[in-house]
Amino acid sequence: MEKELEQVQATQAQADTQATPQANPDIEKIKKELEEKFKAEIAGLNRKVSEAEKKAKELEKSKMTAEELAKAEKEELEAERNALKARARELAIKDALVDVGLPKDLAKSISGETEEEIRASAKALKGLLDAQAKALADAEIQKRFGGKEPVGGKSEEKNTFQSMYDDAKKRKDIAGQLEIKRQATIAGVTIKEF
Repeated sequence: MEKELEQVQATQAQADTQATPQANPDIEKIKKELEEKFKAEIAGLNRKVSEAEKKAKELEKSKMTAEELAKAEKEELEAERNALKARARELAIKDALVDVGLPKDLAKSISGETEEEIRASAKALKGLLDAQAKALADAEIQKRFGGKEPVGGKSEEKNTFQSMYDDAKKRKDIAGQLEIKRQATIAGVTIKEF
């Protein structure tokens, strides 16, 4: 493997000195082959390490007395139980957040150990966020409209009918004025004829 690495380095050095703008396909091929070899070797080493760890635990257990063995098993079971409790709590938090319509990213903001406590915490957070959003929206409306109520869609109809009527009046189009008044009456809009 060291020879292959030296070969790749030598090939790269030659490619660098030649200063060709295109990459050498042989170098890329060799790099990919080496990467695959290294990945396979690393995976094999990881397997060997985990097997060695298992054997070390078994050897350790074989040297233990019955009392020590029971204590070690109890500690392992306790650790598994705690991991399962933590996972169940995490799932309960995410379910509670989804139920109240909040993103799962807020999981760290939820407290409580039981499902009821978690749900109550999620509802309280939702209420707090909704109140804050409403306060911010109200403040923005106040800022933009200066305390006046926003004008709704019907006023645009009034302005449209009124402006159409005024335009027809300027043109001295009596038939147009009558038609616009009829349409405005149907729509429930009053036109000023001043």
